[in-house]
Amino acid sequence: MNTKKHKKILIKLLTPHGWELHRESNHFVFCHKVTNRKLVTGKSTNSRRVYKVVMSGVRKHDAKYLPKNDNTNTEKRVG
Repeated sequence: MNTKKHKKILIKLLTPHGWELHRESNHFVFCHKVTNRKLVTGKSTNSRRVYKVVMSGVRKHDAKYLPKNDNTNTEKRVG
């Protein structure tokens, strides 16, 4: 999978959860808009497992740093 497609998929997955792309040199670095925490992922990938790992990190972040009443992002989404 090429880097542009990987970047597009990551942005599509992370934007609804409050993450925005901060920088991209050797890695993609995303910052959360509210907590300013960083999420780092590799720029190139050989497997789709990367997306599961990233979403797991997002769910753990939401559970730990966001209030319970605003924590609607931890549910599994279908589609």
